Amino acid sequence: MAVTFVPHKACRVGFGLQSAKGTAETQPSVVFPVNNGMERVWNMNHEFFQYADGVFSGETHYFSSGRWLNVKCRFPLVPGMLQYDPALTWSGPHDDIGDIGDWMFARTALAGYHQGLWATIFVETGSGNGIAYPDCKVLSGEIDVSQRQLVYVDVDVCGIGAPVSWTPTAADGTTGWATDATTVTQNPYTFKDATVTLAGAAEASMRSLKLSFDNMVRDPGDGVVLGSLYPAYLPNGALAQWTGSFDRDFVDTVVNNAYVAGTEFALVLTLDAGTPAATFTFPRTIITENGVPNVPDSGIVTQDGVGFKCLGAANGSARAYTIAEVIA
Repeated sequence: MAVTFVPHKACRVGFGLQSAKGTAETQPSVVFPVNNGMERVWNMNHEFFQYADGVFSGETHYFSSGRWLNVKCRFPLVPGMLQYDPALTWSGPHDDIGDIGDWMFARTALAGYHQGLWATIFVETGSGNGIAYPDCKVLSGEIDVSQRQLVYVDVDVCGIGAPVSWTPTAADGTTGWATDATTVTQNPYTFKDATVTLAGAAEASMRSLKLSFDNMVRDPGDGVVLGSLYPAYLPNGALAQWTGSFDRDFVDTVVNNAYVAGTEFALVLTLDAGTPAATFTFPRTIITENGVPNVPDSGIVTQDGVGFKCLGAANGSARAYTIAEVIA
């Protein structure tokens, strides 16, 4: 009997930003740039039980306490992804890679209580096997800028729509699915494109920076209501909360002094690949741990795992962060 194996290059992941929850996309608008794998877990949440009926065969009954999708995905940050509608003023999908940035960071306006956006994820694993997962929202993520590496984004995603079988559009292996789907071919940002400033001063010794965001999404199990296996909603309870950490060589007392004094400072990450450039700005940052360097038993003194928290303006006039990207 012949066995057909599917190489990883036969797999593709598509993405389509939805205009609203419950309005699933039928075809992807973007071929998602997955190059470090994608983990999908379809949670059946089986609960097992047995009656006191004199039968000693073990548990005999089960039911599902709710069903939803969890996705973990790492992809490189490509110029154009962050050219999105500013948070709180989102106006609709663009049908290009900027929709990925919207999906991660944008929110509806105040009248919609600053809710996160929904997307349909399309997965093809070879042999014409395709599944679409509607109503997917980003729970949290991390932007990893490390020496000698691409700039990566890790996201945790939850989908609360019932998956549907999906037949990928015929493709030639290079252009993706539908002819109007954007295939990402541009080189991503790398460590060489990254500069960091702390308190207005350029950092010359930082080796890595991790920015973590939590979109403050309610647990999917809490959204399961009577009469349905799938969560009815997945609301954001607040605007994104940002934390982070960095590693640097100990060449000055900027970080040490700020930590000891409890001083706030601005942290700015700029990714500049020539014409495209993205900027992450955190006006109020305070170090929460490892601000004082330890004395090593060998080598040079470093400041590793310096943790920080980002805050919004005390009077509510500004958020904890802004993200902007200029393409031309």
